[in-house]
Amino acid sequence: MSKTDQRIAVFPTRLTLSQLQVKTKSAEKGKNLIKRKADALLVKHREVAQALYRKKQDLEKQMETAFFLLTRAEFYGGDLRLAMHQTKNRPLSVQILLESVAGMNIPVYRIPEEPANMHFLGQSGKLMGECREQFLLCLSLMVEVASLQVSFKMLDAMLLATNRRARALEHILIPRLENTISYIESELDEQDREEFYRLKKIQNAKTQAEKPLPAADQHTPHIPLSPC
Repeated sequence: MSKTDQRIAVFPTRLTLSQLQVKTKSAEKGKNLIKRKADALLVKHREVAQALYRKKQDLEKQMETAFFLLTRAEFYGGDLRLAMHQTKNRPLSVQILLESVAGMNIPVYRIPEEPANMHFLGQSGKLMGECREQFLLCLSLMVEVASLQVSFKMLDAMLLATNRRARALEHILIPRLENTISYIESELDEQDREEFYRLKKIQNAKTQAEKPLPAADQHTPHIPLSPC
């Protein structure tokens, strides 16, 4: 990469120099703000990753328990079709909330209402009730896992984009601005030296022009004496 590629193509003037100095200060402030935002996103990203890992482990255990209870209820004569028909009359809804993290809105899913109690018919009704409660717990965990999974993906994408902006400011934009400022300062110094040399030459020329000319030597004329 040549030196001209490492700086902005501008005409070296004092106005341009002041404008670039202001832009450099703004870029430094922006870089610091973006880095603080990236730090906040990184902390939240780690929290969500840890919570997601724990919830997935918990969901796996609870699903094993739920299917064990389902198998037990069916073994003792539980009617699964009848139970599913009864549960259709008690649907559940999922509510979506928004959580603000470092200026970014992240969706949070949750089940707002408590599941209604149900009574199943037959001798295995109690076992079916326990099975339903366990599957409702698994459903709640699934909603939490889905919420954490979406938050994790959004935070991951935002963290990558924020780090790219910070690196672009730190390694591309700010060095180009600083190189351009150094180039303009060197050009202005060279112009000042040329202007000083030019003024010095003009001053010397004026001094030489105003200096009086030296007076001519005045000799007494020699008059020869005539002989007496």
